[in-house]
Amino acid sequence: MAATGKVVVAATTAWRMSRRCCIDRTAGIRQQRALYSTERGPRDPDNSVTRQTAEIPAQSNDGDKTNNPTSAAIGYDAGFRDGYMAGFDYGHTHLESILNPQKKLKVTVLAADNLYKRELFRLPDPFVVLTVDGAQTQTTKALKRTLSPYWNETFEVSVKPSSVITAQVFDQRKFKKRGQGFLGVINVQVSQHINVAAGGEAMVTQDLRNSNNSDPVQGRLAVQFRVVSTTPPTESR
Repeated sequence: MAATGKVVVAATTAWRMSRRCCIDRTAGIRQQRALYSTERGPRDPDNSVTRQTAEIPAQSNDGDKTNNPTSAAIGYDAGFRDGYMAGFDYGHTHLESILNPQKKLKVTVLAADNLYKRELFRLPDPFVVLTVDGAQTQTTKALKRTLSPYWNETFEVSVKPSSVITAQVFDQRKFKKRGQGFLGVINVQVSQHINVAAGGEAMVTQDLRNSNNSDPVQGRLAVQFRVVSTTPPTESR
């Protein structure tokens, strides 16, 4: 019920801002009409406009359009458009923050098992590159000569329920020398494993899969999620 109330408040705020823009545009149009009437001349007692040549000031060399009614009309329309879009963006952002709240999440890269051995006489030096929605890059240490590395490294990132966490495994030695060494990747949709708004924790183990190349991939990768509590600790008496 609380979330529904926040959505209604956000929607109402966005509507009020859009309505304010409409009111401002109406006031601008009235001011524009008054400007035209003034330049055309005074009104006769019978409320008819005295015939007089209406001259629109020419644009000065420095590009000043302040006294030009046409420029004023363009300015009013631009102001209405900008104000309307600002109100829409504010409402959309506010709704997004309620329906898709952002939280701090601790991600622990635990271990991998049964990685693919690409070389006959050498084991890989695996490490993990972690990203959230293509950003917030974090990297584990590289472990020497193993197909079953145990990192147990924790990183704190910002996530939303719609966020996707990507963990890629590489062989450090080949990665540094030739920009290769890809050993597999997993993509984890956060909301499928943990309730970001309510909190909690979960452990996820997925099979490593290939990306865009044809190199063989095998093994599994395990990660753990825990939502960081924002509630201040209570003082003990």
